[in-house]
Amino acid sequence: MRDLVVTENITLDGVIDAAGNWFGPAGSITLVHALIAAGLVDEYRLFVHPVVLGRGRRLFTDAIGAAQLRLVETRPFHSGIVLLRYRTA
Repeated sequence: MRDLVVTENITLDGVIDAAGNWFGPAGSITLVHALIAAGLVDEYRLFVHPVVLGRGRRLFTDAIGAAQLRLVETRPFHSGIVLLRYRTA
């Protein structure tokens, strides 16, 4: 069986929607939220942008009952963006 990987552009404050044009369109948040709720995500690849928006739709809307994650990779880029890879524990 293959892993289900969610890849998202995300701000420092957890916003992932493209409002305000801070990044190009990163996919369907509705689908991602459904996959998370069903416990189907094996890995998260988060490209963290050094931006704080203060509002907008977030990747994790309810931390209650959230899966335990372990950090498996960090990779900084010259642009200030950092890739964080997390696997479900």
